[in-house]
Amino acid sequence: MKDDLKSDEDDLPLSDASNKKVAPPKDLPRGIHMDDAKLYTKDSEGKFRCINSKELIPFSRVNDDYCDCKDLSDEPGTSACPDSRFYCAQQMPDRDAQSVPSSRVNDGICDCCDGSDEWANQPPPESVRVKGENIVSQAPCRNKCDKIIKISKENEQIRKIGQKLKRGYLEAAKHVVGRETYGPDGLFYKLSKDCYSYKGFEYEYTVCPFQRVRQEKFPSSSKLLGTKPIWKQKSHGRYVLHMTQGDSSQCPNGMSRKAVILFLCGINDRVVKVMEEQLCEYLIKFATPAAC
Repeated sequence: MKDDLKSDEDDLPLSDASNKKVAPPKDLPRGIHMDDAKLYTKDSEGKFRCINSKELIPFSRVNDDYCDCKDLSDEPGTSACPDSRFYCAQQMPDRDAQSVPSSRVNDGICDCCDGSDEWANQPPPESVRVKGENIVSQAPCRNKCDKIIKISKENEQIRKIGQKLKRGYLEAAKHVVGRETYGPDGLFYKLSKDCYSYKGFEYEYTVCPFQRVRQEKFPSSSKLLGTKPIWKQKSHGRYVLHMTQGDSSQCPNGMSRKAVILFLCGINDRVVKVMEEQLCEYLIKFATPAAC
């Protein structure tokens, strides 16, 4: 089991078994939520009644890529009608209905986790295709739903364990004067008493929350990425700490380096990742039970 929460979309491994389209039942037009199935049935004469505007049209005109109904209800599965919705074929359990604006159907970008919004299987034009790592999924799409569900279940287990461990972090700060410096009720005080190492591809980092963040690369001299803590967010389950006033050498316009620490729910205290998001500004993902 992973020891920190993982995003549904981050680095999901995709197997051949997941590369399957999940199609709606044969008698249900594409793009319809199952709850609306009764609205998309043929009458005794084989016609479809527009849901709100009530016109009658041949059922064969549903999803024919042309808007016949004034209320746009006859094109749930194409991009023909503006301002209508496409409901993904596979819905996620215990979540709100997954849908996208109809304008994004067959636009080459996989919005539904099962890829059903890209049923034409056509990639974006080569001139606008985005290549590289950590990009949005592009057609032809793979079905990621089962993997997202699995990750969600793992995350829930991690969160439950982390919430039990969190009590120890609150207890550690119980008698600390000025403990609000370290978050609500001194929640992150315990982290201020230690330093945590992370070895990246090119640099090594030492992260001492509320004290300093240092970057090293032998034989070059080390650089301070931040020395002054400033909370940017510490509520609603999101904790973001800026470590400001780092070294300014080789930074544009004499600006000082800054490290942004994003605290994530995890079972162990550890640095998950360090990235230089822009010149002289660094994002540090830090897992800890305190954030659960």
